[in-house]
Amino acid sequence: MKLKIDPEFKALIPPLYPTEREELEASCLREGIRHPLVAWKNVLVDGHTRLDIATKHQLEYEIESIEFPDRDAAIVWVINNQVGRRNLSATDRVKLLQRKKGILELQAKARMLATLKQGDEAPAVANLPQRDAGRVRDQLAKEAGVSPHTYAALAKVVEHGTEEQACSTLFRMRNGTGTHPEHKRNGSSSMYYNELR
Repeated sequence: MKLKIDPEFKALIPPLYPTEREELEASCLREGIRHPLVAWKNVLVDGHTRLDIATKHQLEYEIESIEFPDRDAAIVWVINNQVGRRNLSATDRVKLLQRKKGILELQAKARMLATLKQGDEAPAVANLPQRDAGRVRDQLAKEAGVSPHTYAALAKVVEHGTEEQACSTLFRMRNGTGTHPEHKRNGSSSMYYNELR
């Protein structure tokens, strides 16, 4: 199977730190590519770095095919896979989960519209993707491992601020009123969130 690289899927995956990549490469050289690459319709959805390493060193690898009903489902899977497996910071998790937010909001809206009774017919919700009850933000906050309030603040800073501001905001929210020692001269981290409101 000839794998295709989709730039949108690849962009969803936070790059490994240089030391992580070196460790993965050393492991692949010692033990081979232990975990199969995952593809949807010949498009790689998991294993981009392993594929690079395998190509560079001419290592053999297996490909596991996976099915999704549509592209949005594939994107959600890629995000969930990354959030579930990587040692990501809360800020990185929020960045990833924000990519999924629009898809979940459209699904929630479709479910809501489908539940509206039309004439004498019962609502048709059986074919729509189901999700735990609750608002999309609450679900994403749970997946990120932070409160809904912290998620909203981080999402705002991630979208409009800098990496330093996002880290500082997270530190401040987790530690009460104090600012991160390295960011004291830059002012209160809540200032970033408040400026972006």
